[in-house]
Amino acid sequence: FEMNEKSNKGDCSDSGNHNASSFGDAKAFVRELKQDLRIGEVYVWHALLGYWGGCSQDLSDARGYEVREVTGRFCAGLKHNSWLEHKQYWEKTYSIVPSIHASRFVSDYHRHLKALGVDGVKVDAQTLVEGIAHGLNENNPNRVSACAQFRKALEESSREHFLSSSNDARLCVPKVMNCMSCTNDHIFS
Repeated sequence: FEMNEKSNKGDCSDSGNHNASSFGDAKAFVRELKQDLRIGEVYVWHALLGYWGGCSQDLSDARGYEVREVTGRFCAGLKHNSWLEHKQYWEKTYSIVPSIHASRFVSDYHRHLKALGVDGVKVDAQTLVEGIAHGLNENNPNRVSACAQFRKALEESSREHFLSSSNDARLCVPKVMNCMSCTNDHIFS
């Protein structure tokens, strides 16, 4: 897991007197936010599939996730809303980790973020799983099953890596914000 070229530019010309070189290093960036700017907690915003277009094909070789490319197939209602948006945003090709590796993938990703000093996550684009489920597991291309596997992976990883601390066990909750996660599959599974 590495910062991509968008995140690793080190360009922080609008950031006042902060050391621009430290912004190319995620761990140094998080440390600077906490120490110099006195920000109590840092969360990372990521998509459930890694990034909004999935994840890097390099993870197949490096981590054995069997990343594959899948073209999104979403409901006709999206197409009715806007044909152009449907083609541009939904029916594109995603590089995805099959659902059988979801638990390990999400846990590895969150372990990496925790090692950088990140305190929690905001997980976006969770509904994408529904539209690409047909390519997540050849043995069971069931979108409900795929959504449940990724949802379980997120919940377990959040409890493992981003659990709040409290003397009262009832207040120890995962530091995760769910975003774009309200598909029928997530609500009723």
